[in-house]
Amino acid sequence: MELVTHVGLKFRNFLGEVSSWGALAIATGPAFVDPSEYVEAPSDPTNPASGQNPGSLTAAINWVYANAGKGQWKHIDRTRIGVWGQSCGGLEAYSAGAQDKRVSHLAIFNSGQLDDEASESVAGNITKPVFYILGGTTDVAYPNGERDYADLPSTTPAWKGNHALGHSAAFNVPNADIPGVAGRYILE
Repeated sequence: MELVTHVGLKFRNFLGEVSSWGALAIATGPAFVDPSEYVEAPSDPTNPASGQNPGSLTAAINWVYANAGKGQWKHIDRTRIGVWGQSCGGLEAYSAGAQDKRVSHLAIFNSGQLDDEASESVAGNITKPVFYILGGTTDVAYPNGERDYADLPSTTPAWKGNHALGHSAAFNVPNADIPGVAGRYILE
């Protein structure tokens, strides 16, 4: 049950590291889930990535676009919106940001399209800069991310890095380890 209580805070060290370098990080979903009220999200056993909500990322983009440069948000630059996601969140980042002209870049952490056809149609049509940070050969999403990277158009600015930390263990250690460092450099 303890894991359930932090469902929404799993990436707090990563988000804290990235935002400490001057980024506004908007994470979708609740920060805290009461274990006595927790209800597993419905999933489709035929779709390992069911339960995604790219609409919440689009709503965040809409909010930034409407508020950046105004009042208490005057320090936010809406021309530098990046959409990042880890695991299924990477698939959400593709859905919300790959073709949205307001998004300047994508960062795909330990993720990739689930099959060849999706990789060709999604990654194969990305023209904006995209960064892949993959968890090495033990990461369940490693082959998907590698395939997506290979399917990018040759003119798409892209960078790929691999580490041996696996699928998600590094995100909640202090300063988020390698993904945190990669995130800082993506911001730069």
